[in-house]
Amino acid sequence: MGSLVYDITFAITTYNRPEMLKECVQSILDQTEANFKIIIGNDYISVPINSEDIGSTDQRIKIINYKNNLGEIGNMREMLNLADTKYFSYIADDDLLHPNFLKAVNDAINEYSHPDYIFPLIETFIDKKPIPHEIYQLKQVDKSEYLSNFLNRNWYTQGCIGVYNTEKLREIDGMEKVGKKVSLGSDTLLGVKASLLDKLVFISTPMYFFRYHDQSLSTSNNDVKTLYDSQIDVITKSLIVLNNDFFSTQKNKYIYSFLKWQILDYYTTYTRQKKFNGFGICSYFFNIFKFSKDLNLFYKVKLLKQMFILAIKTSIKSLKCVLENFFKKSTQMKST
Repeated sequence: MGSLVYDITFAITTYNRPEMLKECVQSILDQTEANFKIIIGNDYISVPINSEDIGSTDQRIKIINYKNNLGEIGNMREMLNLADTKYFSYIADDDLLHPNFLKAVNDAINEYSHPDYIFPLIETFIDKKPIPHEIYQLKQVDKSEYLSNFLNRNWYTQGCIGVYNTEKLREIDGMEKVGKKVSLGSDTLLGVKASLLDKLVFISTPMYFFRYHDQSLSTSNNDVKTLYDSQIDVITKSLIVLNNDFFSTQKNKYIYSFLKWQILDYYTTYTRQKKFNGFGICSYFFNIFKFSKDLNLFYKVKLLKQMFILAIKTSIKSLKCVLENFFKKSTQMKST
């Protein structure tokens, strides 16, 4: 095979998902380009993994079985510290890469003279793996275009997905611990911090396949307290970036879009509980609205309107639950 230049490190975080991990590793090994290394950080300390478990003895793969559970963010930060390549990419053990992902990245590096961050669209799947698109397009975007589309969710991307210049990623402190428990929203924070980088290239084709399943926090989390704790950190740190002088002309729009995104995320998680309390969510809105102090009156009113709509929806759901429980108990009493 000859000597290889290892330009990119893929860092896989894993915790007791052996079959998904094997599929994830294989999706990297199936890349049409070979200039990569793989680091696997295993946080499941009860069961160490080896090359047999991942189905490959490829010399580009390094497995780290931690003696202590570092947690997802600690794991990601440790692998970033260990990386010795010019470029770096996070990937979760339950996700997959398009077979041409690395080819698109290499094209972006060559065409745009070593970007700081190359990011693809994401496609979700549950059981059936997505059919890869053969054609992809690259586009260099400026900070404003990136932030506008990222904050308004016009592009389905995440800050922890894509390929970063390793040193630039270290400079913006990579994935950070937020909140007191699980770091919900740390990927959003990294996506905001990515706007501080100078050269951004967008792959406008789904190249990262995000798997939904029962253990996925994206679909199963209903812990609003943990989310709230994390959001306070994410909002506080993100507003430091969004108040940067570079974004002064668009600051109101960006902060509004960001806060709207946060309250919609909270509302989605809140409704997973199946227990609705209009007063509870209004208290949340009150606390989040405090962060709108830098908004002008127009955007403050827009944010209040969004909060009002969600509060009404929550109150309706709450009333519906009360009535359902009432009729359920009435039916049970009649049957006895």
